[in-house]
Amino acid sequence: MMMVSAAIDQDADTVAGEPITAAQRRALFAAGRAHGLDIDTLRALTPAGSISMLTRDEAARLLDRLNGGTNHEHPRRSPRDPRRPKDVYRMATDAQHRKIEALRIDLGWGGEKLHQWLSDRHHDDGRPLTTIDSSRDAQAVIELLKVVLARTRKARNGGRSSDERRLIEGRSIGSRTEG
Repeated sequence: MMMVSAAIDQDADTVAGEPITAAQRRALFAAGRAHGLDIDTLRALTPAGSISMLTRDEAARLLDRLNGGTNHEHPRRSPRDPRRPKDVYRMATDAQHRKIEALRIDLGWGGEKLHQWLSDRHHDDGRPLTTIDSSRDAQAVIELLKVVLARTRKARNGGRSSDERRLIEGRSIGSRTEG
């Protein structure tokens, strides 16, 4: 009778405490390696002396202990950068913002003129160009500003590019000196 009671108690414990998950098992081994623990030392930290016999709760408590109070079941998964909008995979870089600013200055535009010009144009998905979230958005603005700058320079040179003007005047294209 005593054996039946023990078997029933063991079944109740198994139902109450679900077994360790594969993710918890991987996290335990990763945390153990991070602390320089071998498998035997890690087993010694478990209540039953076996990682396979751990319940989810016991594994979570052991992970908390190994990780200094934070349970990291998925150490490789990192949260999305909160500054990055949802559908943006790569933020616009500082170099891209500097390039946009340099092109604005080359065009002789003030900040308000650039903003007005951008607000009259839209990305493929309908957002105004004033919204520069991603590297792709910034590159699109840079390419448009380059075209505007080239057209502006061509208009200043009587409808010809600076290279065409140099050829007509008999100067080599590589030469940038006025003569």
